[in-house]
Amino acid sequence: MTYSLDPFNRGAGVSYAPIGSAFTVTLGKMLDGGRDVDAQASLLPYIRAANIQDSGLDLADVNMMPFTDAESAALDLRKDDILVVEGGAVGTCVVLREDLVGWSFQKTVNRLRPTGDWSPRFVAYVLRGYRDAGVIDIVCNKSTIPHLTAEKLRALRVPALEPRLQEAISDYLDREAAHIDELIGEQQRLINLLRERRATVLDRVVWLGIEQASTSPTGIDPAPEAPSHWRRARNKELFFEATDLSADGGEELLTVSHLTGITPRSEKNVNMIESESLEGYRLVCPGDLVINTMWAWMGALGISSLSGLVSPAYGVYRLRDGAEVDSRYFNYLYRSRPYVAEMTRHSRGVWESRLRLYPESFLRLPIVVPPLEEQRAIANWLDGQTWKIDNLIAEAERLVELAQERRSALITAAVTGQVDVGRVA
Repeated sequence: MTYSLDPFNRGAGVSYAPIGSAFTVTLGKMLDGGRDVDAQASLLPYIRAANIQDSGLDLADVNMMPFTDAESAALDLRKDDILVVEGGAVGTCVVLREDLVGWSFQKTVNRLRPTGDWSPRFVAYVLRGYRDAGVIDIVCNKSTIPHLTAEKLRALRVPALEPRLQEAISDYLDREAAHIDELIGEQQRLINLLRERRATVLDRVVWLGIEQASTSPTGIDPAPEAPSHWRRARNKELFFEATDLSADGGEELLTVSHLTGITPRSEKNVNMIESESLEGYRLVCPGDLVINTMWAWMGALGISSLSGLVSPAYGVYRLRDGAEVDSRYFNYLYRSRPYVAEMTRHSRGVWESRLRLYPESFLRLPIVVPPLEEQRAIANWLDGQTWKIDNLIAEAERLVELAQERRSALITAAVTGQVDVGRVA
């Protein structure tokens, strides 16, 4: 039987049941956030959203948190539980293939535990199909940061098929999706290698130049050596803080990313609430260095090629008159891993995620300044090399996207009865 994959059950050719009728849905524990810990609590490893991948659980990076006996009993993890990301990559899910004794889970994760004769694998595939088809985005109502709450998850409807058919569909998808996942994994590994190659090339050339030259100390711990004939300076010798504010907020709003540098916010999928008025935001001119004060430790900065405005929380730095600077070179230099590490060392905050790079700290930081012609030569060389690598990354990303579309279509076809899984088994 062919039927419509419709979570809202509008004219479907088969009956649907809400997830809450077949599974208990439980949200994990909120992080303690520095509150007093119960003396009887035990430190346990816990699953968070970042551990849940399409390929399964990734437990390479595990955190610990105190759980009381009552909490660990209520938030245990057993074979056939489905773990669904509540906040983050919402809708991503995995089915546990064995008990995780002594583990628990955090509030960015919902646990689905079967209460009836349902296949957890089948329901996980339906959820995956909903996510890939954009249904989860609609359900989450992305006016702010999306959350697939327990209430929303319970209300989602899944096709109420015979248990044997659910298992047959799941077996089929396990086989077919595995081939696609292997291809995606290969391309993701290639992307990671290319990104590392790009960063390594940039880090080497931007600090040591194209031609081999004698070096001497820089005074910058993460990049201790640079050519001796390059000038040692401070950022304040090249830049000053620009504090011009928008009079009416009519300029284009820009955003700063550690991946893409400075781009119009309209081109980005940003889920943060935007202010009703942009009056008083900071003006940005082409050639300005813009730093996201809160995310400098991640490399969220860049030299702008655009005019516009940014949040008052950002730092905007403008070149001094007479500074012999090729903006492209300094865009590479400031975004290199050694200099990001240097900015992180001089940022202030209790935790890494709360570090702030304030203007007085940035302007005091040491910097190296090659002769202008050498800056241009380095920038031209890096433009060519990074262009080649970026094209290879884009091609690999396109293959991943196509494979993901193929996987989504395969899942949808199987769970909606468009594939005779008995015939293809």
